[in-house]
Amino acid sequence: MVGFLLLKMFDKLKKMNDLRKQAKVLQDMLAKEEVVGASRNEYIKIIMDGNQNIKSVSVKEEILGNRILLEDSIRQAVDSLNDKTRQLMMSKMGGMGGLGDLLK
Repeated sequence: MVGFLLLKMFDKLKKMNDLRKQAKVLQDMLAKEEVVGASRNEYIKIIMDGNQNIKSVSVKEEILGNRILLEDSIRQAVDSLNDKTRQLMMSKMGGMGGLGDLLK
C-alpha cells in the first residue's frame, strides 16, 4: 500500500514538473512575440511582448491638448492590447497539451 502511494505521489510530481517545463517553453515563445494595441484613430500605440512587457508607447501630438480624447485613446489602446495578448496566449497554449487543457 505504501509503495502504491509513493508511486502515485511520484507520478503527480512528474506531471507537475512536465507542466513547469511546458510553462517555461511557453514563456520563452511569448517573449519572442510582439503585440500591438492601438486606439481607433491610432492616436496611441502600445507595443509589448507576449509576456506583457511593454516595449514602447507612442502618442500623436495632436491629442496632447485634449485630456478626454487622450484618456479615451489610452483606454482603447490598452483594451486592444489586452484582447490581442489574450488571443496570442490562447493560440500558443492551445497546442501545448497540459497547459492547453487549462483553457477548457
